[in-house]
Amino acid sequence: MSETDLDLTNMADQDKDKRTANVPLPEKIHLLSLRELQELITDHCNELMLYVGRFHPQNKIREELVKLKHQLEELHEKFKLLEDERSRTQGELEACRVLESQYVMQYQDLEQKIKKSYSNEELKSQLEIEIRHLYDDSNRLELEAKYDANIDQFVKNYMTVRTEYHIQRKKMSSWNAQGELKI
Repeated sequence: MSETDLDLTNMADQDKDKRTANVPLPEKIHLLSLRELQELITDHCNELMLYVGRFHPQNKIREELVKLKHQLEELHEKFKLLEDERSRTQGELEACRVLESQYVMQYQDLEQKIKKSYSNEELKSQLEIEIRHLYDDSNRLELEAKYDANIDQFVKNYMTVRTEYHIQRKKMSSWNAQGELKI
């Protein structure tokens, strides 16, 4: 045996008293050499750690595990709440999209109605209809005047209708002369 082996053996003997107080060792351990002991220790390190772990107080580790488990449960609960909030927000977003599409459709319908109602052709058509009505009204007044004795009322009504008729005819002729209205 070399000096280092003797030193290690002495250290092992000194530590033997300490270790035997804590952990029971096999009876014939003194028959094994230091090298064999080191090989056993390195080969069976995990088993030794588990063996020592059984005697080591694990209350702190258990408390820490309980705390971590509680934190994990809280995070899981928060995640569920967040998922519910996301689902609700997703529903609201979908409702907003539906409203937006309805708005776009109604806006397009309104725009079409406005274009149709106020297009050059439509306005010209309305003016022509109004001129025709005024012309028909003036003819009706002429026919009624033959049978009505109140000449003053006839003249007043006839002048009003014919004046409006000529104003509308003038608008139509100006419109036709200028071309389409510019918007």
